[in-house]
Amino acid sequence: MRWMLGVVTAIVATLSLTTPVMAGGWATTLVDPLPDQLEAGHTYTVGFWILQHGSHVSQITLSNPGLRLVDGKGQTLIFKGVPLPEGGHYATAIVLPHEGDWELFGMQAPFADYRVGVLGIPGRVVVGPTPHPLDFPPDPSWSTVKPPSVAGEVVPSPKAVAANQGLKPSASSPPIPWAPLGIGVLFGLASAILGSAAGRTALGRHVIGRLRTQRFLRAPVNARQR
Repeated sequence: MRWMLGVVTAIVATLSLTTPVMAGGWATTLVDPLPDQLEAGHTYTVGFWILQHGSHVSQITLSNPGLRLVDGKGQTLIFKGVPLPEGGHYATAIVLPHEGDWELFGMQAPFADYRVGVLGIPGRVVVGPTPHPLDFPPDPSWSTVKPPSVAGEVVPSPKAVAANQGLKPSASSPPIPWAPLGIGVLFGLASAILGSAAGRTALGRHVIGRLRTQRFLRAPVNARQR
């Protein structure tokens, strides 16, 4: 029975570790309209929305929402966002030190970072295609200011950006949580082995105790027979 308890415990632990990924947990980052011409060395205020399932305010508390920009050589700049009155709406100020293409990502932990598109300096931001949003009613706070509805242009990743920069996959293809699943499986095996060993130890002690009791009970009888 104890090995079964270990397996059940492992399953529960695995499910808790994979939340929110396995519980339909994905989100998108949408950027408010920006000027058509962006220059290096200039500061720009950028409004952005983080929407769970691409359509509603996240039901999970976000940690450190912001924007991350990566140039062709792997230089990474992070700009933390501050919440605005509208649900899911944030703003930050960005400044890029040099010209060139910068990949733009939305930081939306515990969800995976979302690839918004490419910001060309000098030039404009070209957004990538957004995944099809799930049907949710609009948030009551979106009466005047609403998130943009963007289908986006197809933007391939710049070839100059290394493929092994440790970037998280976008929300359009939610990652399979192999690490938590592996931890859960190992935890289950360990629990099952320990539970089985503990069961055998308890059973052994019980049998030995019974044998000792029977020896002590039989000892006076043997003495009388002698």
